[in-house]
Amino acid sequence: MKMQIKNLVVLGLALSLGLTSCKKDETNNPTQAQIDAQAQKAAEDKGQTSNIDDESSVLADYASNIDPRSAGGRTEGTVLGAGNTSYDVAAKTLTIDFGTTNAMCTDGRKRRGKVFVRFTAGEPRSLQHTVQITQENYFVNDIRVEGTRTDVVQSQINLSNGAISSNRKVTISNRKLTFTDNTTITENGTYDFVITATINLQTLQVSNGQWTATGGTTGKNRQNMNYIASIVTPLVAKVSCNNAMFPIQGNFDVNVVGLADKVVVDYGNGTCDKSYTISYRGQTVTITL
Repeated sequence: MKMQIKNLVVLGLALSLGLTSCKKDETNNPTQAQIDAQAQKAAEDKGQTSNIDDESSVLADYASNIDPRSAGGRTEGTVLGAGNTSYDVAAKTLTIDFGTTNAMCTDGRKRRGKVFVRFTAGEPRSLQHTVQITQENYFVNDIRVEGTRTDVVQSQINLSNGAISSNRKVTISNRKLTFTDNTTITENGTYDFVITATINLQTLQVSNGQWTATGGTTGKNRQNMNYIASIVTPLVAKVSCNNAMFPIQGNFDVNVVGLADKVVVDYGNGTCDKSYTISYRGQTVTITL
């Protein structure tokens, strides 16, 4: 997969690095191996921040469904198979503790540290609420995650059939991912989610869920290049696909300052899988996770 990615974007990176300029001192130009390495990383950086978005949604949803009247909060099970939870009623804060050493989670990623989900308005299980997600010495696959995510949720339930409709505005502030080589990705942005599902009014179990997302982010990647990522056609994910809510429809553009053209990421037309295409200047590759 890495070889395919680097072949796709190497031309654009070459242009951004000035390889087509008429410099007399050719010794300052990067080697082909250097270009390949930067191309590979540039193609992967946005995926790293998207992974953090996905897991933050899982943690926020978990917090929204705990019992706010129980002094110990929700005690059955753990988050992602490894995060122990405790709920402070007075502070309206759920603490998710993955421990001080790496713990293997059910999504195949290793985590350590703590995540805090604080209700700044409303409380768990309320239809209208706001949560703020922060971290303390938190790492995912040894990548340090910092910053704040705020979710403002406005929901409605049809009491006759249990249909749920929810609007969630997500604001990402001062996100920073620090890698083991001390390179970083920084990002800010907003997303708007429309979530639909059905709830059993007796057991409170939710089914038939799906979300649709619009919005975008701005940031700086590990090569210190500024970028803008914008959803062009709304992204769609469905619980029934049983693919960890991976998008199955929609596309977005990534415009990197210095590249000759935009990169288009397309998740398809609704087929339940974990694949997408990356297109750049007439070339397209398919990536399957």
